[in-house]
Amino acid sequence: MWKFLNLSPVTVEETNMNKRVFQMLAAVLMALMASVAWADEISELQKKAEEGDAEAQCKLALAYANGDGVGKDLTKAAEWLQKSADQGIPEAQYTLGQVYLLGVGVEKDVTKAAEWFQKSADQGIPDAQYALGYLYAHGFGVEKDLVKAAEWLKKAADQEFPEAQYVLAIAYGNGEGVGKDPAKSVELLQKAADQGFEPAINLLKGAANTPEKKISEWKKKAESGDAEAQFSLALAYMDGIGVEKDPVKAMEWYRKAVEQGHAGAQFEMGNCYASGIGGVEKDPVKAVEWYRKAAGQGHAGAQFNLGGCYARGYGVPKDQAKAMEWYRKSAEHGLVLGQHYMGLAYAKGDGVEKDEAKAAEWWQKAAEQGFAYSQLELGNCYANGLGVELDLVKAAEWFQKSAEQGCDVAQGILGAYYANGIGVKQDPVQAIKWFQKAAEQGNAQAQYNLAQCYWNEEDFTNAMKWFRKTAEQGNAQSQYHLGQGYMNGIGVEQDAAEAVKWWLKAAQQGLPEAQYDLAIAYNKGVGVKEDPAKAKQWLQKSAAQGFELAVEFLKEFEAYEKKSREMM
Repeated sequence: MWKFLNLSPVTVEETNMNKRVFQMLAAVLMALMASVAWADEISELQKKAEEGDAEAQCKLALAYANGDGVGKDLTKAAEWLQKSADQGIPEAQYTLGQVYLLGVGVEKDVTKAAEWFQKSADQGIPDAQYALGYLYAHGFGVEKDLVKAAEWLKKAADQEFPEAQYVLAIAYGNGEGVGKDPAKSVELLQKAADQGFEPAINLLKGAANTPEKKISEWKKKAESGDAEAQFSLALAYMDGIGVEKDPVKAMEWYRKAVEQGHAGAQFEMGNCYASGIGGVEKDPVKAVEWYRKAAGQGHAGAQFNLGGCYARGYGVPKDQAKAMEWYRKSAEHGLVLGQHYMGLAYAKGDGVEKDEAKAAEWWQKAAEQGFAYSQLELGNCYANGLGVELDLVKAAEWFQKSAEQGCDVAQGILGAYYANGIGVKQDPVQAIKWFQKAAEQGNAQAQYNLAQCYWNEEDFTNAMKWFRKTAEQGNAQSQYHLGQGYMNGIGVEQDAAEAVKWWLKAAQQGLPEAQYDLAIAYNKGVGVKEDPAKAKQWLQKSAAQGFELAVEFLKEFEAYEKKSREMM
């Protein structure tokens, strides 16, 4: 069975079931809405969420998950997350998948987890694609299918997702779900290692390009008591590189290496007890013991995982202060995930006093190591003057670096920069290029912006194509534009009933122009049965938001009603 690192109980990626399951959503919201204060009045946030604002629903879910401005309530967090996910927000769909997978605020339901991962994965979210690959590989919530597992892992790996690259490398090494291809295996391991992914780095140290030859050398050295060779041989057996995969033999060699105090082997022993692999039962206490031994020797991955154990109360009493102490140590030892997490912690005030300058410092360290999400966050810092002096040129530079690594949020922002000449010379061609890249990964805002670009270029067919994609994800503006296209036969075949359908969706989300056009449709009986009462209802909603055309027409409408009553 393939080795998935970030879906086991405690790993470098997943360390706090009750809190960090929402971390990806938090990071995305911080990127998308950097100019929006996290301390929004909860009453206003609640109002927007109840009106159907998908972003507000996401933020409210996070507020309940973290107890920010409201009492901590994981059940309510899951409920608001569900509402946002139902509107097609891919990050919310992924997080909801994790919620069901782990049973955070809801009853654990692996089948539902698979359904939500699928929805998010279909929109290009690499975390979801990786998670879906995991489920197919193990037959959790779906029928076991190694071919499908490999297909979804490849999608995530193509987006430079290091865990997926690593697991897919193992698949190619063993011929599981794909044809056996040692060269491809090494290529993927190298890509993951280039991003600082430690398991890939460790495996490449020994395997290089001739794993079979190395195995013979390691065996001789390992049997002579060489701890490094014992560790390398254990990794090979665990992942089936150059030898028949055998987790039990791997554990035997890990044990020999840890007897000599090998930190990497101690870390892997912790992972084995955390995951229940290698012929041992899951044992949080033993996992912590091994993480602590490795962490004490300065092993950054173990330090990060130990921080996660304290944050979650996994194998040790929950202790946020100790959690932050170990997270910090991992970051100070150069672990890019530790540095990125410290940036998030200082930006949010999670376990430390909120400090935007320190957040920027940590993101800078991770960004300089090439971590795409830290590059994105650092770009946001420069774009908004958060912890650094506002500098749109530097912002654009960091967004560019992140975008070139496939981060869809950065690609969308970079497209907007080129479209508007922010921090770079205005360039419509580059704008479309980056919007397109982000849009093809399922980024709804980029899809909307791309549609607008095509509209401005009078390429109405492509404009409607992209308006439809983001409209189906719940974007009210796109729903409105799609309705306009159907009503007027622009870029699509004219269809008044279809126009009304999309206007209704946008109107229900509170978009005043959609409410106004829907009122006109009901008043004239275009695409829907004539209904003056509904026409007035939607006019009132639009006018209440100050939409001028609705205000004026409502006056005429009411004057006509009054005159009609007087004539009766």
